[in-house]
Amino acid sequence: MKQGKVLPTEAYYIEVLGQFILQYSAVQNSDNPEEKLLEFLRSTCTIGVKLANL
Repeated sequence: MKQGKVLPTEAYYIEVLGQFILQYSAVQNSDNPEEKLLEFLRSTCTIGVKLANL
């Protein structure tokens, strides 16, 4: 996505749905699941703020 980079590396954006995706298995199999999920949530929030021009 040109407005920002979604994290972690396992996450991605589906243009057709207009959604960021992070597979549950990526979180579940992580050494630090809480941090993996927070990284995803923070990055998507940052992208949303940029898109909203806040």
